[in-house]
Amino acid sequence: SLAKEDAEETSVPAHRTVAQPLAGVLLAPAVILCFVFFFFNSIAYSSFTSFGPTAFMALYDLPLVAASGVVTAFFIGVTIGTLAGGAAAARTSAHAAVTASGCAVAAFFSIVIAWGALPAGLVTVCAALVGFGLGSTAPSRDILVRAAAPPNARGKVYGFVYSGLDVGGALAPLALGWFLDHQRPAWVFMTAAVLMLACIPCALQLKQRVRNP
Repeated sequence: SLAKEDAEETSVPAHRTVAQPLAGVLLAPAVILCFVFFFFNSIAYSSFTSFGPTAFMALYDLPLVAASGVVTAFFIGVTIGTLAGGAAAARTSAHAAVTASGCAVAAFFSIVIAWGALPAGLVTVCAALVGFGLGSTAPSRDILVRAAAPPNARGKVYGFVYSGLDVGGALAPLALGWFLDHQRPAWVFMTAAVLMLACIPCALQLKQRVRNP
């Protein structure tokens, strides 16, 4: 189990732990891939959570209450997807494949939403499926990050990698806000789709980097 592995690692004598330079740890290809994955994932997530209501109102002419309901369905999908992803992660070692599959599902239904020709009910269903796809990646994604981090530098790696969420969240308004300002709400969801597709090779390549450092 992960807890047993962590306990074994913490029991290693100090003289057997080789300290690595910080730059060498954080700039390792596997760690950079993790950061990029979180960066892309954060912007894709913001497309629905922060900019979704306005984009749904503009693209589908929904009232605010209905647009907010679509975003609520997205969050419900994320919750259910995270539970399903946790169950999948516990039953398989193919964590990169699970992560890539979740990203593919989310990207597909984001493209369907960006098409702009769905009835309101189907928009809600598709948003829930996007959330399910994104949520299902979380447990396997975190296991991949753990595998990419050296045992004696996990805190540094986790801090650096998860800062990709903050960087993505800070930069997302520059592009997504511009799309809304210029009456291109479909581009908000297409951006999410493109970035989720970009996460797929990150996850698959990360598996190779961890296996063959």
